Amino acid sequence: MSQKLKNKFFNTVSFKLTLWFAIIFVVFCFVVFTATYLMIKYRLDKQIVEHLSEEMIEMEILYNEGGIQKLRKEMVNEATPIGIDKEFFLILSTNAEIIVSTDLQYWPGLRPIKPQVLKAVKNKCLIKTVEIPYHNHRVKIATQKISDNIVAQIGISFVDNDRLLNLLSNIISLCFLILIILSIALGWFITNRAMNGVIRVTQTASKIKSGNLSHRVSIGREGNEIVNLAIVFNQMIEHIEVLVNELKNIANNIAHDLRTPITRIRGITETTLSGDETIENYREMAGVIVEECDSAASMIDTVLDIAEADTSTANFAVDDIDLRSILITAYELFQPSANEKQINITLDYPSSSVVIKGDSVKLQRVIANLIDNAVKYTPANGKVHLILKTDKTNIYLIVKNTGPGISQKDQSQIFKRFYRCDVSRTKQGNGLGLSLAMAIIKSLGGTITVRSNPNKFTVFTVILPLQRSL
Repeated sequence: MSQKLKNKFFNTVSFKLTLWFAIIFVVFCFVVFTATYLMIKYRLDKQIVEHLSEEMIEMEILYNEGGIQKLRKEMVNEATPIGIDKEFFLILSTNAEIIVSTDLQYWPGLRPIKPQVLKAVKNKCLIKTVEIPYHNHRVKIATQKISDNIVAQIGISFVDNDRLLNLLSNIISLCFLILIILSIALGWFITNRAMNGVIRVTQTASKIKSGNLSHRVSIGREGNEIVNLAIVFNQMIEHIEVLVNELKNIANNIAHDLRTPITRIRGITETTLSGDETIENYREMAGVIVEECDSAASMIDTVLDIAEADTSTANFAVDDIDLRSILITAYELFQPSANEKQINITLDYPSSSVVIKGDSVKLQRVIANLIDNAVKYTPANGKVHLILKTDKTNIYLIVKNTGPGISQKDQSQIFKRFYRCDVSRTKQGNGLGLSLAMAIIKSLGGTITVRSNPNKFTVFTVILPLQRSL
């Protein structure tokens, strides 16, 4: 493996998580095994101490009942089952002379106890651990005075305990080694399984990087964190895809609709330059150019506003606004133009304010657009009826007008950008008003619908949540 691949492998999250998992697991196992070993060792030592104490009590009782003879017999009986190489008994005088003992040939390094020490021994059992020369294991020796002139001494080798502890140590070492290997394997398996979701996100991101935004991360079962990551990533890509598509549509639509003003500007310019060079002709050309530039700029601004509203990137102001007041103002604004066309425009609204949270400028554009369309497409002596009403949950804004109406086919298309019905092609406009209205209303959590009967009436209905809180 090259140095570059090694560095890449060692820097992976899977390797680092596996390493940490293995270290923590090994430390935990080491603590558990060590504590287990020490507890067993302590328990074995305690058993020897308890055995020595019981033996000493028994020797004292036997001596009091039958003297040295009975004690000698019992000493032989006690040492034989255990083994004279593992346990010894001594009966000493206070001058350190051996009175009775078991076979000491297996205890060549056993040092005689000093007389001054024997004289200091009292009726309490004194137990200590010693190292005896030529003996491969530690020995625990109990010493106690069982009469005024007699001292008993019992010694037990740790040979059995050491063998058991050595076997236990080997078993623990083997188990420890196996657990280290298992911890690494298990840690690698768990981390790789947990990182599968991240790998899928990375692979999907790599595919998306090539320009195809249709790819999505499949949802696995690694856990809530990875699942939530995949869900949020997919939502982000969907949002980006919408933005990219919006940009493409904007570019295509603007490119298409800019042809008309550019063509007019080019036409008036060529006509002016090829005609009489009078100040009046140049002023007319400048006026047309300014008008077409304003129209193009307005169209671009509207398209951008629609895109922002559709993708939830618009920075709407959040204020308490009175929808009734906005509608009344719009009614008063369009009444002169309606009267000029001999259109009867009427308004019905609640007696109290209709207050919601939203952007007053955006709502003014929606209401103005709907009323402007109604007045524009209503013939002379027609009617436009504006209605504002509420119920427990919603606000209803209804704009109804008489006139040519909208065909069933056009009703499903009129909210699309740059779409114009057959009856509107002779009217001034760019087909963006209703698209903007729809985008704004949707961004406020509402809906806008159209219902029409050709050659009779058209009704636009805006529904907004009454308790809308942005």
